[in-house]
Amino acid sequence: VKALRIKNGCLNRLMKDAKMYKKEIIEENKRLEKITAEGDEYRIRQQKEVIKESEMMVPDTLRRLAEMVDDLEGDVEAEDDNEELVAHDEYARAKDLIAQAKDMIENESA
Repeated sequence: VKALRIKNGCLNRLMKDAKMYKKEIIEENKRLEKITAEGDEYRIRQQKEVIKESEMMVPDTLRRLAEMVDDLEGDVEAEDDNEELVAHDEYARAKDLIAQAKDMIENESA
């Protein structure tokens, strides 16, 4: 149960990270629009670098998310016949998190 709780936490954290990076890209693009209107070339270049760095983090986070989904899914499937664990809240949470993470990965791939 403890290992399942830890992996659930990791999966949840990675999903939050992916959402945060996507939100950050949107916010930084808005900031770039404002800077572009001001016409400061140095700040425009700097802002483009910030956006580029954020965009590079999304695929890496999704890759780590997919790895964690596979790992957690393997653990859940291995314990499907463990009635005590199946009845535990963390088992149900793991199944739910796996479904949410798969949806997130699928939506990003499309």
